[in-house]
Amino acid sequence: PGDPAWTMELAGFFDRQAKNADAVAMYHAALTQDPRLVRPRLELCRLYSPSRLNELADAKTHGQAALSAYQAIGARGGEAQSLLCLADTLVVGTDEEKVQAQSYAKAAEGIFNGLGYDYNAARAEYYLALAAGSRGQLTESISLGQGALARAQSAGNLAVQATVMNNLGAAYVLSGERQKAADFYQQAYKLYQSWHDETRAARIQANRGALLIEYGNPEEGILDVRNALTVTERLGDRRYQTFCLRVIATYCRNQGRLSEAIRELNRGLAIAKERNLADNVTVMTTLLALSQFDSGDYDSARQSLLEALKGGTGRRSTEARIRLARTYVYLGDRAAAERELQLAAQELDASPNEELRSLISLVRAEWEMESQRSREARAHLEEGTAAWNDSLPEPSAVEARAYLGFLLAADGQVERGRQLIVSSVEAAGKLGHVAL
Repeated sequence: PGDPAWTMELAGFFDRQAKNADAVAMYHAALTQDPRLVRPRLELCRLYSPSRLNELADAKTHGQAALSAYQAIGARGGEAQSLLCLADTLVVGTDEEKVQAQSYAKAAEGIFNGLGYDYNAARAEYYLALAAGSRGQLTESISLGQGALARAQSAGNLAVQATVMNNLGAAYVLSGERQKAADFYQQAYKLYQSWHDETRAARIQANRGALLIEYGNPEEGILDVRNALTVTERLGDRRYQTFCLRVIATYCRNQGRLSEAIRELNRGLAIAKERNLADNVTVMTTLLALSQFDSGDYDSARQSLLEALKGGTGRRSTEARIRLARTYVYLGDRAAAERELQLAAQELDASPNEELRSLISLVRAEWEMESQRSREARAHLEEGTAAWNDSLPEPSAVEARAYLGFLLAADGQVERGRQLIVSSVEAAGKLGHVAL
């Protein structure tokens, strides 16, 4: 019990069993036995990171201590590992911290390349892809992710292969290539299952379930997510517990069960706020606003969206802003809606996103309709339908096509308008969006 080497071995054992609190206690015990040790600092940074206990201040403290100590003794491998751990912590932070995360990952990649450590260089490339994705640079993130996957496969780094597959799945969801996303999720899930890694397998299952709920197979998707929720609750994985709750809320909202959606979101928000999961708070507050909007409670939706914008960054913030503009349209405040639409357009110019382009076109068309300018509204609706995909179109594109059909019929083109609305009804059925 008094030997720090064996104390660290016990900590590592607890870590592999996903007993995060026990592992943390043992690494702290090792530091008490020998304060000169550096490795426990690195491990504590990783255990306190967003993907584990989400104690960001502690993760930064131990990560910086490990980085300084490894630099002082000239241990380049440890220095690079510390840089990656800090990147993992900063990538969920502010825009400035995301830039810093990218810089740390790049520095770590340079060190690993210089040492010929291909096995860990693949990890550095993964973090570069993750940082790019967090800043809305999806094309770059996918390209970097594909490179990281190829390098991990070449070096035999199976753990990074599975992680990169999951990240590529998320990136392809955001870019609208959902079949590719589903394929990567399935590959990653099989790897984690083969290792009996319950935590990561549950996360993949939740991601896949979310994809199915939003795009075409909600009943299978909700089973996946409820199974994943059971595992994440048992393992104390708060980040993915809140993710599962918000996906269940999306399922309920799509089914038109708005009070159930609001209840699940409030459950998730309580956990996210307690654990300081800032990104999850932003997303769930935005989703809460959507359920309030759908129930006709526009003022509550406005307040929720303003709250979401306080702590949001990147794509999530832009979506909240567009949703806020739509709420202002329905409240009759066209001037406030116009301000938010202009800001959202600037954000989309800086970080393009086709899904949000479709949504902003829909909201801009509604603004024009409220201004009695049907010709301009039709032009924006045609822009909004550009994201249409015959297999699984974006919900905003489905709604835009229905609106367009309505305006065409009102303008005398009844048969053409009817065809557009019928195709929108069919697409909403394929998506499983009963409310839509």
